[in-house]
Parts: sequence; structure tokens; C-alpha cells
Amino acid sequence: MPYSSHKAQFIFYSKMLQAAGQQLKRVLMVPPKHYNIEYKINPWMGGLIDKNKAFKQWSLLKSAIEKRGVEVLTMDQVPGLSDQVFVCHSGLVLRNRVYLSRFRHKER
Repeated sequence: MPYSSHKAQFIFYSKMLQAAGQQLKRVLMVPPKHYNIEYKINPWMGGLIDKNKAFKQWSLLKSAIEKRGVEVLTMDQVPGLSDQVFVCHSGLVLRNRVYLSRFRHKER
């Protein structure tokens, strides 16, 4: 997906559900407590992570989702599973069906 922000992805999924006659009711999010880049699978994964900035961005996204009336469920991140913060990319439930993502890289 050619989106540069998670907020844009949230808006995309919301519009997709609206087009199908459904409204986004709840999402699962994992705060970036142990977020780190442990391997590189694309060009923009280089450099150090600003963990304070990552948590601030995560908090802003969570607030934006909640302001739209969507329930946000959270779960703690497991140390060593840095991609767990991208749990929202794993799938989508639409009309009682689950559509799972097929990640290109085995690490995901």
C-alpha cells in the first residue's frame, strides 16, 4: 500500500468498510514499548529509532481512532517481537469474514 502514515491506512480501511456498508467498531493496537529495527526488509528501515517520537505518534493515532468512536483494544508488546507493533496490518474482519495479510518477508 502506498501510504506514508498509519493514519492514512486507518482512513483507507474505514472507507473500505463504509463502502461495504459496515463501520469500523474496534481495532487492536500494540504500544511500541520494545520497538526496534532488528533486520532490514526495505530501504526506509535504516537508522536509529526515536522511541519517544514513536510512542507519541502511536498515542496520537490511538486518540484519532478513539475520536472517531472506534474502540481501541491494546495488548502489551513482547520483547524481541519488534514487528508486533504493526498488528493492525495482520488482517481485517469484514461481514463476519477475516481477511489475512500475506506478508512478503518471513520475518513479518
